[in-house]
Amino acid sequence: MRSRSAAFAHIDALALICCLAVLLALILVAGRRGRDAAMQSGSIANLHQFASITSSYHADNNGRFWSLNWSPTEFTVSQYPDLRAPYFGSQDATACHAADILRRRGGPIGALIPRISQWAVSVQYSHLVLADYLDTSALLRFAVSPGDRKLQQWSHDPAGFHAYAYPPQPDGFDPVFLRYPFSSSYRVPPAFWSPDFVTAARGTFLPSTTHNTFVYQPPAFDIGRRTLSEVRYPSHKVHMFDSAQWQGARSPIYWGYDFARVPMVFVDGSAHVRASRQSNPGFNPSTPTSLFPLVTTYAPQAWEPPVINNLTNLTGRYYWTRNGLGGRDYDGLEVPAVP
Repeated sequence: MRSRSAAFAHIDALALICCLAVLLALILVAGRRGRDAAMQSGSIANLHQFASITSSYHADNNGRFWSLNWSPTEFTVSQYPDLRAPYFGSQDATACHAADILRRRGGPIGALIPRISQWAVSVQYSHLVLADYLDTSALLRFAVSPGDRKLQQWSHDPAGFHAYAYPPQPDGFDPVFLRYPFSSSYRVPPAFWSPDFVTAARGTFLPSTTHNTFVYQPPAFDIGRRTLSEVRYPSHKVHMFDSAQWQGARSPIYWGYDFARVPMVFVDGSAHVRASRQSNPGFNPSTPTSLFPLVTTYAPQAWEPPVINNLTNLTGRYYWTRNGLGGRDYDGLEVPAVP
């Protein structure tokens, strides 16, 4: 009888352990889903805030979209002599515009930002003009996605950024890196601040060899002159999107992968989580009449989401919308570009 009772006791204990393990697993799954939902909702809230500010900006600026917009052909008034020197094209002019904002509104760290050459500033820093518009700090909290842990860390401690982001350099810390905590998790397609595509009469911002390298062709053209009236399909055209799917997977997924699902806001102000694979494939603005989409090489930096399944050739999609502001990203066919 004793051995039989002991056997039953062991079975009961094992059953209890199994039940507790299942319960713990369910709690962990529920907790993870809760965190994922919170991050996703937080990102959507950030994008709604951008949409609200964009609407106000349109009303105050003759329908223009916000963007860094110093011109390479005009002398721009700046309180910093080094930023008033001649500009070497659009890239240099807009980089000086960003540096000017960071020095004025970036606190002690922003004040150390040098004049930076070879900086495609509009990719991750075009939102800085909103600091001037809102008369606030260059550290705009709603510009950082809740799931972007690196940028969350950097933006909360700009002064200590170099201590944990980069190893010590033999010749000291390079101050150009101090700009990173002021960047954004969200991307704005180039058509919102650059001409839609290259023509004989105008240049534009173009992709280069990898996903984070670009060229200006020709070097000098006006940036930041795009208006709401140029958008033909406001509810189909993505205005901003999160740079990665930060939730729902073992590791973040770069937005360019077909299986990524990222929060995005459209020109009409509606914000959704959409799958990249559902969007139109886009085009190469240097060859606007070609039917083939742009394909770029994803070569991530250490803080960017990893390469998945060795897939590095990714389609441009809503970042390089066919026909630019006149195009359509979702829920309809692509609009042919007519140079």
